[in-house]
Amino acid sequence: MSILQSLFYGLISGLTEFLPISSQAHQTLLNTLFGADSEHLRNLLIHGGMLLAVVTCCGTYIQRLRRDSRSGSRRSRKKSHHSDRRTAYDLHLIKSATLPMVIGMLLSAFTGWMQNNLALVALFFVINGILIYIPEHLPQSNKDASQMSALDSFLISLGGLGSIFPGISRVGVGYSCAIARGGDKEKSLNWILILSIPALFVIIIFDLIGIVTSGFGIVTFSSVFGCILSAIAAFGAACCGIFLMRFMTARSGVSAFGYYCWGAALLSLILYLTA
Repeated sequence: MSILQSLFYGLISGLTEFLPISSQAHQTLLNTLFGADSEHLRNLLIHGGMLLAVVTCCGTYIQRLRRDSRSGSRRSRKKSHHSDRRTAYDLHLIKSATLPMVIGMLLSAFTGWMQNNLALVALFFVINGILIYIPEHLPQSNKDASQMSALDSFLISLGGLGSIFPGISRVGVGYSCAIARGGDKEKSLNWILILSIPALFVIIIFDLIGIVTSGFGIVTFSSVFGCILSAIAAFGAACCGIFLMRFMTARSGVSAFGYYCWGAALLSLILYLTA
């Protein structure tokens, strides 16, 4: 990739990771348009930038989870503060959803072949659009973590697992599953963003395995600089994506991205037919 393509690739990858429109599918489309192949080093640095972005943007929430968890464990149940109990419920839901998500992400090793099939990308874009459009048009509720059942946490993690298929957004479908189960929109987004952390760790492990098994390829100053530029762009764009998701969640909702997904499906199908 050229330097300009590397910059654009990082921007789109980071932005779409936390918008409900599938970063993986957009990377496939860009590789097709640029006539390039995925590079393990570039993907590793981009995913590292995404991980840093979600930790940075959710830093206050993560600190509160850690602080209240520690302070809550030192207090007796009788003296426990309401904030401690609320945080404990959040932690319980997140922990309950983490293991199924991590196990499912490991299964992505068996679905990687789908990524370069634009016909399948188009199909999953259509499915993703449906899954993020419908829930916000259902009767809404404002359940917090204390009101969410074990089934709810499992379904939330199951929704996030959809990202192993190119065109399905982990954040989008996980968030839609949470609000479909009656979760408060703001809290649901926080849960899904935190669940992105272990998911990105698994993806980074796969990137490292790819580097070990296939090597770095031809390494030049231009290629390394392009990879670093992609990572920096991904970090900044991911932060913008998280901010935009929070803004839209608090205002109009994210169902409008369903139309975007259907348009992206049409583009993917055109590229598939003209390839």
